[in-house]
Amino acid sequence: MKKLYLLLSACALLVGTTIAQNRAVSVKKTATPITIDGEEDAAWAIADTMNIWYWGKGKSAPNELDFKAYFRLLWDDNYLYFIGYIDDDDLMTQERAAELQLADWEVDCWEIYWSPGNSTKADMTEMTQVRLAYANKSSADPTATTKGGWSEGGFMNGTEFITAAMYDLGSGYIIEAAIDLAVSAEAAALDKIGDNSVVGFNVIANDIDGTSTSRENIGGPIEGAQWNQADTLMRLTLLPGSAIKNTSNTAWKVYPNPVVNELRFTSNIALESIEVFNTEGKLVLKASKPNGSVNVSLLPAGLYAVKATAENGKTFTQKIIKK
Repeated sequence: MKKLYLLLSACALLVGTTIAQNRAVSVKKTATPITIDGEEDAAWAIADTMNIWYWGKGKSAPNELDFKAYFRLLWDDNYLYFIGYIDDDDLMTQERAAELQLADWEVDCWEIYWSPGNSTKADMTEMTQVRLAYANKSSADPTATTKGGWSEGGFMNGTEFITAAMYDLGSGYIIEAAIDLAVSAEAAALDKIGDNSVVGFNVIANDIDGTSTSRENIGGPIEGAQWNQADTLMRLTLLPGSAIKNTSNTAWKVYPNPVVNELRFTSNIALESIEVFNTEGKLVLKASKPNGSVNVSLLPAGLYAVKATAENGKTFTQKIIKK
């Protein structure tokens, strides 16, 4: 039985040292709508990077060579956005899933639990679950077998409220999703979901290796349909746009993302250096006094953190994908 690992991102992390029910998390509002294509838009740079801080009761220490997972959240007036990153040494491919006739809950996937009415009930009648898979047995669509979600009591069952896309990294994958706030509000009998709304949310990363159909996960499964007992249950507060610090005075962007050869950047302040770190936190590239771009063509494909240090000592960090 393999062990699971939590990725310690080089970006700002939400780290939990103890297990806390109903964890309060603030979600920043983006002025730029997110394109759901599985690739990280520049808008994601403002989002906090969050680890799933619990990998299951009684589980042993995680193995950093096996499985890593983290995610980000943003919102705008129309959607709650999710982007989840997985680094995995053995992906359950679509071909293997089809051969084994695996159900959607038996494959590598993200599980999202969504309660637009911020339910605190013990059952699942006011929440819904969607599994966003790396591969299903019959389709590469990450929501192919979970359209409309699933829940005890049929809450939002059959309602089209989520869109998603998967990006295959070879050594892992990214899944990006948008949850429709208007549809969710209607299903929960709310006037609207918007500024300062509090919603229930839970996310789990599932992993299966080899021919096993025994699911492993981080994030604490909801056992016995006890929604309000989920170990990673969050109460998300949707921050108004005015509550987010304006970063335009120190604008910093890197593009394209994903990148193949030249990683370009824009900054309105002078930069002392750019450093690139792999998922283990090891420095793999450094450019002093960079001038508009750095060449990353020799880096292996995968996820990296780019850290820019300004001449005034201020630092900026952004995740990138190297193809």
